[in-house]
Amino acid sequence: MLSRWVRTRSARRVGSTSKLSQAIRAVVEPLEGRQLFAATLPDGFSETLVIAGLSRPTDQAFLPDGSILITQKTGELRVIKNGVLQSANALKLAVDTAGDRGLNAVEIDPNYATNRFIYVVYMTADPARPNQPPNNSIGRLSRFTMNAAGTSVASGSELILLNDIPNLTGFHMGGFLGFGADGMLYLGTGDGGATSDSINSGVQVYSQDLSRLDGKILRINARNPQNLIPSDNPYVNTPGARPEVWAIGLRNAFSGAFRPNSSDLYIADVSQDLYEEINRITKGANYGWNQVEGPSNNPAYTDPVYYYDHAAGRASPTGVMFYDANTFPGVYKGKMFFGDYSQNWIQILDVDTGVVTPFATNTPSVLRIDASPDGGFYYTSFEQGRIYKITYTGTAN
Repeated sequence: MLSRWVRTRSARRVGSTSKLSQAIRAVVEPLEGRQLFAATLPDGFSETLVIAGLSRPTDQAFLPDGSILITQKTGELRVIKNGVLQSANALKLAVDTAGDRGLNAVEIDPNYATNRFIYVVYMTADPARPNQPPNNSIGRLSRFTMNAAGTSVASGSELILLNDIPNLTGFHMGGFLGFGADGMLYLGTGDGGATSDSINSGVQVYSQDLSRLDGKILRINARNPQNLIPSDNPYVNTPGARPEVWAIGLRNAFSGAFRPNSSDLYIADVSQDLYEEINRITKGANYGWNQVEGPSNNPAYTDPVYYYDHAAGRASPTGVMFYDANTFPGVYKGKMFFGDYSQNWIQILDVDTGVVTPFATNTPSVLRIDASPDGGFYYTSFEQGRIYKITYTGTAN
């Protein structure tokens, strides 16, 4: 279960209304026969079930031919091809599934059409500590090569890029994985759920420790493993620091997205007691965990671009996507869609103004949100083991 992704949380919108909010009126769409319940969506939008019967899906990615790669927490990489879930696994990894651990992320190489590379993040047994649970697993980032049909991983193709991402307790593993416009691969890690996981503890957790990879955004040159560390990473010449580190001070950087045609990365950081955060990630920035949550008067820490408090119950920001297609009405262009796993909703953030507007409710255990090639978007429902698609069929474009 996602027990620490879903720590006791609650959500409240911060910000005012705008023309965007006036343009979005929520209505209940008809239930489709295959769904447990339908999302409540604005006029002109509809939801359909793409696939059911998955085992706790954690991520999804589109291949150039429209096929979908799906990671399952239990270590399987599945493929939906021509709308059909393939019966055979494309890949089966031996993973540790305790807590948040498992196969957590998949990303496609920007040059996939020619090299067929994919990248995954997973937790597996640490041979150096076989008898030290729960601290007997490590996070690993690996590259694999798909076969020409895009239905399975080539045998023996694993290339391990990072093999020592700590996770002390089984919780707060992180999992964001994505390429920026600069060609570099960015990875979000969690703080590992250390015992000092509170801003009241007075203890520095590993998120602030430059000698470790947990609680960070990492940046590597994955397409050139012989020169894995970019020379312009901020701590390359800092004694004792890990040169992969791009930014620090995060609690659980599970989801994120790049603003289209840029390397502006936005991360949804699952927080603890006070505020959930959306952070714009910049080189060398410190986002404050575990010394602060939400905004701060301390100039050493970078404030979130958006945050929401815990007044209404549990909350856990997960899926993040920028909409850059032209199928939806123009008011949505360039906006960020983000979900909350516990609150079962998807909202819209204008990152330039900070205004947030409701979009969908009844989106069960939404974990990832990704744009589809036809101009809609897909979201994964972790607990249902399903993937849903949101499309626009109205005429107000």
